[in-house]
Amino acid sequence: MNNQEQQIQLRHLINEMIRLMNENDVLESANIMADDILIVKQSGNALKKKEWINLYGSQYNLHSNKLMDIYNITISEDTGMGYVCYSTHTTFTNNNKYNDNKAVNIAIFKKVDKKWKMSYLQSSSSNIIYWIIKLKISIGILL
Repeated sequence: MNNQEQQIQLRHLINEMIRLMNENDVLESANIMADDILIVKQSGNALKKKEWINLYGSQYNLHSNKLMDIYNITISEDTGMGYVCYSTHTTFTNNNKYNDNKAVNIAIFKKVDKKWKMSYLQSSSSNIIYWIIKLKISIGILL
């Protein structure tokens, strides 16, 4: 499989995860993740897969999760890793508090039994980061 086909696969997985989250299908969304994934929330708290499932399965009431943009998809043939930088706009309620959140996310994928699995996810909620990345892409600094 060539580099472009692998990039298409990773783009599909990001879109699929967003779609499944919008359908409140947390368990199916978690199937995109490796069992040993580390997820770093915008607060800086790190979660394992089971903790993430519990959080989104019971604590958060997700209203919408939209993919805003995919900035970059990079495949490393040498390591069998893929890197995706993308942004989301998510609204949810947590402890009766409404949250309207834009985030820039970095997802690292690895091959597990010849399938791409998300092995690391980190989110930043700063709107400034979103606009800095957009500016850098528009002037050709971030490729």
